[in-house]
Amino acid sequence: MNTRRVGMIEVARQAGVSVATVSHVVNGSRPVTPETALKVTQAMADLGYVRNGTARQLKLGRSNTVGAIVLDMSNPYFTELASGIEDRLRQDNGTLILTSSDEDVDREAHLLDLLAEQGVRGIVMTPTRGSTAHFEHLRRLGIPVVVMAGVRPKLDVPTVGLDDVAGGRLGVNHLIDKGHRTIAFINDSHDLPHCAARWQGAMEAVAASQDRIQLVEVFIEQHGSAGGERAMIQLLAATPRVTAAFCYNDITALGAMRAVRKAGLSVPEDVAVLGYDDVYFAAELIVPLSSIRQPNRKMGWAAADILMDPPARTPHVVFQPELIVRESTQR
Repeated sequence: MNTRRVGMIEVARQAGVSVATVSHVVNGSRPVTPETALKVTQAMADLGYVRNGTARQLKLGRSNTVGAIVLDMSNPYFTELASGIEDRLRQDNGTLILTSSDEDVDREAHLLDLLAEQGVRGIVMTPTRGSTAHFEHLRRLGIPVVVMAGVRPKLDVPTVGLDDVAGGRLGVNHLIDKGHRTIAFINDSHDLPHCAARWQGAMEAVAASQDRIQLVEVFIEQHGSAGGERAMIQLLAATPRVTAAFCYNDITALGAMRAVRKAGLSVPEDVAVLGYDDVYFAAELIVPLSSIRQPNRKMGWAAADILMDPPARTPHVVFQPELIVRESTQR
């Protein structure tokens, strides 16, 4: 079987034009007549010609491929973020290599090396614990990076993120306004900047309240809805007077709601549940989930735009959260 790749020479011969003309049609580098363009594209289709992206990258001296490393590929928040990245890359005929660190710092380092080997134009990443050294490594390699974080890292690198302190305040203020006085915050490690920022905002809301509020923080022991379920079971056993749970993401909230039902209680009559991210399924649950919305797609677009069209100064783009109220927190 002949697997030799068809090149521009074969296309030019089939179309009866020069190789330079084929190149102009393929790369859009110079206008050609509609008749000539039609002959070339027909020849490309007949021969099965596919543009050699590697050769083009070598000629231009840069790549239109961007890498992205997210914390958890199974979380819809990150898939929506990736969709925003792709939306921006599509404007420049760019492509995305999407990977997941699973919050493992060694896996993250390995993925960064693999993306560097691919010669990517830049990398968008949601950092794990201890990612600072990786930023410095990328800088030495000359690979631009955009960090998805509302809080600036120690190194001066571009960031795109949400004001998570405001998000934490927004969520707890909503629960206080609904009459809750014993509120749980189901969180991940404070080593993750967005988790620490959301907790900070939650505490600020309690401090600013005129009422006596008990805010209890519970940490997940595993990710996914199972982690939220286990944390909620422990919470109900240790703090039976809790009437509301604010979860650091919607996946965790999903598990928390399941634990409330298993305990013979109801959402929101006995325990209100509030999520964070407002992923696509939040509105589709049997008890629709209230959530703090992040403009995931816009954030992904902004991150990719920094890589494709770098500004003169290091940008720090911060989006604002929005409270989306549904049945899970209505009383």
